[in-house]
Parts: sequence; C-alpha cells; structure tokens
Amino acid sequence: MTYNRTEIIEYKKRLGSVFKSIKQIDDVIDIVNKELQSFGMEPTWEFVRLDLPVPIAINHSVGTFKRQRLTSNINIYNDDLVIAHIKNKRSAIFQSEIVDHIQSAPYYCDQNKRFVDISRLFQQHGYTDRYCIAINDSKHASPLMFSVGAMGMSVAKFQSLMNNHQHKISALADTMYQCGVTTLPQYFIASYRKYQQFIWSQPYNLLVTMVERDLSVTKASEKLNITRKTASSHLRKIRSQMQSRTNSHTYLKIINGYMPITLMETE
Repeated sequence: MTYNRTEIIEYKKRLGSVFKSIKQIDDVIDIVNKELQSFGMEPTWEFVRLDLPVPIAINHSVGTFKRQRLTSNINIYNDDLVIAHIKNKRSAIFQSEIVDHIQSAPYYCDQNKRFVDISRLFQQHGYTDRYCIAINDSKHASPLMFSVGAMGMSVAKFQSLMNNHQHKISALADTMYQCGVTTLPQYFIASYRKYQQFIWSQPYNLLVTMVERDLSVTKASEKLNITRKTASSHLRKIRSQMQSRTNSHTYLKIINGYMPITLMETE
C-alpha cells in the first residue's frame, strides 16, 4: 500500500486535531494505540528521548519493570546499535537488519555481542523485530526515536506492514511530538531533572499498601489510621501527579521508573 502526498497531509491534519485535545500522557498513549491498531498490529511501542534514562511514552504488552530487571547487566542506551544508528544517520531501520549485518560481518566485537544479547532479550519477551525511526526536532537538539515492536507476528509480515504504512507511522510520530511539545512540555522537552516529580509520602504509602496487600481503599485507610475521605483525597492527588486515570496504572508507572520521583515526608 502506498500513500500519495495529499493523503499524508490530510492524515497529519486529522492527527493534529486529535492530539490537540490531549491533557495528560495517557491520552497520547490511547491515540497512538488506536492508530497502530488501525494498521492491523499490536500497539507495542516506545517514544524515547535518547538523552533520558526512561521513555517519554510507552505501551508494552510486557511490563518495563520486568524488562529492566532482566537487563540489569546490559546498558540499553550504550549498547543498542539501533539507537546508535538513529543518532548518527536519522533513517528508519529494523532491528533485524542490524542483527543480520552483525551475523554476516567478518568480525564480532564486544558491542556486537551485547547488541545480540539485547535482541535475544526482546525475543524472550515475544518481540520478533523492531522498527525504529528518528523524529524531526529542529528546535531541540536532543535525539528522539519512535520504536514499534512486532508482537505475535512473523518478521516478514511485520516488515511488510511497516513498509506499507511507513509514511503514516512517520507522520504519527512527528505529529505526536509536535503537539506534545506544546501541550505536555514537561515530558517532551524538559530535562530529566526538570520533570522529576515530587510526591508526598502519605499518598504513596497508601497506594503501595493497597496494591501490594490487595486491599480496598476502606481497608487500607483503616490500616493506616486515616479516614476514607482522606484516603480518597490522597489517591486523587497521586493520580494527578503521575498523570494516570487509575490507581493500578499509577502504581505501575512508579515501580517501572516511568517518571523519576522524590518522596517528601510531610504535607
């Protein structure tokens, strides 16, 4: 499938009007998920500023926390040759392309070995391939990458889908970034330290008690000797701070290192 220039322009206009309504990072995730599903694929992706240790936005079938624990001995940002390619050449590439190049190369250096380890790690989680593109960012010098993962499909089928929709996927990534810069600058252009979140210890402790002990709000508030009304207020506050709609999603963002946080003892 090929798209002419007019179709891509109209697609970007439609995306622009949709992204203008975003109020939190979850809205961005929902929009990207729907667009990728419309292309006939699982919405498994990352949007990354390569000078930060955590993604700006992410939707993975396998939790990042699990992946981070398994990659504790691998520095993804230093050893991932896809990232090196994006930083230097700014052209789209499949992860499998680099693996094929390594396997056919007459030499096998340590970095190549570490990248093969990274690729195998992705495969252990069900990712058969990745398609990565650079984001146009003339105003802010930080390298950006949009990465779409292949889940539950063959490499050949995934690459065919990506090649068929490459212009729309590129438009999706660019539009997401351009709208995000305006609406959610704390995610899209702020430095790592600037978008660090400060959270009061009381809401944090309540949330952890609820999730890790499988307690209702009422039971958790009784255990912590606070009223049900105070507990509800704490949870609304921490959901707002972490840009989440649900308590479980808030908890996942915290344990996955989605956003660096600092606990404050008194409010």
